[in-house]
Amino acid sequence: MNKEIIIFLGPQGSGKSTQAEIISKLKKYEYIVESDLLKNFAKQKTKEAKMVKEMMTKGEMIPFEISCQVLFDKIKLVKSKKIIVDGFPRLINQTHVLDYFIYKEKHKLKGIIYIDLPKKECIKRMLKRKRADDTLEIINTRLKIYFEKTKKVLDHYELKGKLIKINGNQTIEKVTKEIIAKTKKIV
Repeated sequence: MNKEIIIFLGPQGSGKSTQAEIISKLKKYEYIVESDLLKNFAKQKTKEAKMVKEMMTKGEMIPFEISCQVLFDKIKLVKSKKIIVDGFPRLINQTHVLDYFIYKEKHKLKGIIYIDLPKKECIKRMLKRKRADDTLEIINTRLKIYFEKTKKVLDHYELKGKLIKINGNQTIEKVTKEIIAKTKKIV
């Protein structure tokens, strides 16, 4: 079954998951969160699962073979024709594998919605969340990796005319309105 896929990207703390969830409910898209898939994978009793769990604890990037496989398996299982993917791809090699998967399976990538937020604001928001893994050191590691590695992903999709930048430095309601206004043709 050909599926329409929209991807939400943004640094940690940008509100991308909040927005992805809002839009998926409003527009009746199946909502897939890459980090949730990896957390479930990490609970398995395998060597790879143990490694993934350790890497996630340190805020490191998961090997792309694993992150791609858990996502593609999930997309194949989903019955809905409309899917929102939250938080993938983050690395340029994941981008190439995703592009090939979409081409091979005859799916359609409708667009990449990028919630743009300055690093300082990301840190401020993440420290307010009071999560165990949100120490300043881990936050800085995650954001450093994100801004260094994901820039190439954004450039890739901008060249393809698929990138839709959204100002994440505003209220949740205003971000939602901007997404709806800028994605009328694809969502």
